[in-house]
Amino acid sequence: PTGEGNGALDVNGSFAVTGGTLVAAGSSGMLVTPDVTGQGSLVVGFSAAAPAGTVVQVIAPDGSVVASFQTAKATEALVLTSPGIVSGTAYEIAVGGVVSGQAVGGYTAGGDAGAATTLGSLDAV
Repeated sequence: PTGEGNGALDVNGSFAVTGGTLVAAGSSGMLVTPDVTGQGSLVVGFSAAAPAGTVVQVIAPDGSVVASFQTAKATEALVLTSPGIVSGTAYEIAVGGVVSGQAVGGYTAGGDAGAATTLGSLDAV
């Protein structure tokens, strides 16, 4: 983030996500979150900007990695919604794991969290 007016998502009002995967990483100053139906979503805020190249992972209660995202730029906030995220479920957020499989735009629905450091836990909404 180079300025707090440079959010990853920019809308005039609100927007809805009714399926599929959305990953948006950027500054936290103008953080916009979607109205999500049919699946869960997470909003991750970092106490300090995560540097470019940081791997952020979402770990389900059973220990499986349901999402991995490698940042392309310094990131203060991450918005994620996908069919693998279940509303009302608590997920661990970790950094430092490995993105595995076919990543698209730095995102994959999986990964290896063996070397990751857990930052905390969030309930999907």
